[in-house]
Amino acid sequence: MTSIRQQLSQIWSLLRKASVTSDLATIEYLAALLVEFKDQPWPFDEKQRPQKPRSRYNSDDEIVKGMLGNAARQINEQDEQAGIARLFDHCILFYSSKMRNPGSYPTPRHIVSFMMRILQIKPSHDFADFTCGSGGFLVERYQVEQNTKRPIPGLTIGTDIAPEWTRLAHANVFLHSLPGTPLNVSTVGNIHIHTGDTLRFYGSNGALWPDKFDRVAMSPPLAQLMEMLTLFPELPSALMSDTAFTFFLQQKLKNDGKGTILVSTEMCTRETYHTHFIREFLTEREQLQAVIQLNKSALLPFTREETCVLIINKQRRSLSWMLKVEKDGYIEERKRDLTEDPSTAPAHNDLPFIEKVANITGDETKGWKDDFKNTITYYFVGTLKNAFVGTIIKPREGIYIKQVTYKPSTKEYVLQLLETSGQHQFSTSIPLPQRPSTPDFERKTIFRGGKPGQLIAIAVDGRVVGVTARMEEISGNGYDLLPRSYLDRHVAGSRQAEGTLEHNSKENEPINAQQEAIARLMELPLLADQSDLPAVLGSQEFAIWCTINERFSTEQRYALPFTAEQLKKEDFSHDDVFSALHILTHLGLIIHAYHAADDAAQRTDYYRLVTTQDLVGHKWRAEEISKQ
Repeated sequence: MTSIRQQLSQIWSLLRKASVTSDLATIEYLAALLVEFKDQPWPFDEKQRPQKPRSRYNSDDEIVKGMLGNAARQINEQDEQAGIARLFDHCILFYSSKMRNPGSYPTPRHIVSFMMRILQIKPSHDFADFTCGSGGFLVERYQVEQNTKRPIPGLTIGTDIAPEWTRLAHANVFLHSLPGTPLNVSTVGNIHIHTGDTLRFYGSNGALWPDKFDRVAMSPPLAQLMEMLTLFPELPSALMSDTAFTFFLQQKLKNDGKGTILVSTEMCTRETYHTHFIREFLTEREQLQAVIQLNKSALLPFTREETCVLIINKQRRSLSWMLKVEKDGYIEERKRDLTEDPSTAPAHNDLPFIEKVANITGDETKGWKDDFKNTITYYFVGTLKNAFVGTIIKPREGIYIKQVTYKPSTKEYVLQLLETSGQHQFSTSIPLPQRPSTPDFERKTIFRGGKPGQLIAIAVDGRVVGVTARMEEISGNGYDLLPRSYLDRHVAGSRQAEGTLEHNSKENEPINAQQEAIARLMELPLLADQSDLPAVLGSQEFAIWCTINERFSTEQRYALPFTAEQLKKEDFSHDDVFSALHILTHLGLIIHAYHAADDAAQRTDYYRLVTTQDLVGHKWRAEEISKQ
C-alpha cells in the first residue's frame, strides 16, 4: 500500500508541475479543498476561509480532491471526516520542510501535545495561544480534554499577526468539527481566532488588556527582533520575540494561572539586559515551575534551533525542575518524518516521563513509597501505555543524596545519603519494578553530589533526566536557566560531576610492586573501628569490608594495597565487589589509586584502607579519630 507520505509527494509533484512554488500557498490550497469535503456551512467570516489562488493553477481540483480523499480514508477507514482532519493537522502541514520565512513553520504536534498535557487544562479554564499559527494548540485543547463532541465552558482564544496562518487555524478548527455556533464571526462555540498584532490587542494599551487566562500555551517565532514601542513600560522598545512573549505570557495569566512557552536556549542564557531581566523576574517571584531543554532535533526538519520549554506558574514555589529531553520518539536526523507518529516506548521517548515529572512538587503523598530506613521517598512513574517509565526520588528533610548507583545483580538503585550536618552517612536501596530498558546497562554510578532537599528524576534506562534547583541557587548562578548547566553538576561522567568526587591523592600513586613491598614496612596506622557500619552497608558489602580489614592490614593496624581481583578470589561476585569498592571509597574508608604501566592501556587499580595520614577531607567518625 502506498504510504501517506508517498501520496502527498504525488500531490506536491502535481502542483509543482502546475507552477506552485510556495509550500505555504500549497498548504492553504489543499486546506481549501479539504474544507469543501465537509457537508457543513463555513461558520466563520468568508475572509477567514482558506483561499485558492486568484489566478487558478493549471491543475484539476477534482483530481487533487480525489487523491486527498484516498489518503484520508487510509488514515481512518471508519470515519473519513476524522481522517481529513488528521491528514491536514498531522500530515499536510508537516510534509515539506521548505517554509520560506524564518520562524514560519508549524510546531511539531508531539511537542504541542507534550506542552498541553503539562498544563493540566480543565474544561472550565479559559485558554489562549497568542501566536496560534495553524491552530495546533487550539485543536489540542479539545483533544487533551477528550471533549470534541460538545462545547466546553471555558474560552479558547487564538491570535496571530499573519492572515495566511489564521486562515489555516480556522480551517484546522473547522476540519476537526469542533463544537460551535455557526455564522458567529471568528467564533466556533468557545473558540475565538483573531488576526492582528497580539501585543496591541492585549498589551497595556490594548482594548483586551484586562483579559486574563487560566492557561496559556505559545510557540512564538524564535529569537527575532520585535518593535515593542511602549506596549510594556518595563521593557525596551525593541527586543527578541521569545523574550517579549515570555513576559507577555506572565502578564496574561490569572493569579493561579499556568502557562508554557517554547523559547530558544539563547533566551535562557543570553547575557543582555532584557533576557536577564525576564529570567530574574520569574525567578525572584518564584513562578518558574520547570525548564525543559528539548533535544537538538526537536524542530527538525524545519530548523536546528535549540529550544527549551518554560513552565510559568503564578502559584509560588521554592523549587524549579531542570529537565533535559534526549529522546522524543523520532530519529535524531533531518530524515525524521513528522507525518508519522513518534514511538511511545520509554527507551525511545523521554516526553511521557518528563511530562509527569514537571508537575511533581514533592509535597504529594499518593503513590509515594518509603525506603526501609525512612530516609527517602520515591515514586515509580507510569503512563496508560507503559506501566513504568521512570523513578523520582526525594530525600527526607535534613538529608541529601550523595550518590546513586545502579546494581544490576539485584535490580535496584543503591543510594548513598548524608545528613546536612555532615555527621552521619547512610546507605539505602530502591528495588525497581523492572530492569532498565537498555539491554547492556551495567552497574554504574549515575548521580553524584546532590543538594539538601533536591529531587532527582531517573528515566527507565537509568539516565538522570532532571533535578530540582532552589530559586536561590538559580539566582546564585546568574539566573542561568539552561537545564544542562544544572544536570552536568550531578550526572556521573560529566566533567563537572567528576569534580565533586573525592580526589585520588597524588601522594598515594602510582603504586607498583616495589612500592607495595615498601608499604608493608611503612607505619600507616588505621583509623578506629567503625562499629556502626552494618547499619550503613548491605550484608555483602559489609562482608567485603570485613575481609579487607582482615586480609589487607598488618595485625589490623597498618594498610596494605589490594585489587578488586584479589577480592573476587575470596568468592565475592564481580557486582558485589565493585559495589563495595564504590561505597567504601565515597564513605572515605578506603583510598583508590592506580598504577599505569609503560603501555598506557595497561592500568591496574589499587585500593587500601584509610590511615591517619589521610585525615584531610575525610569526616567519618571524627570524634573517634580524635581519641586515638
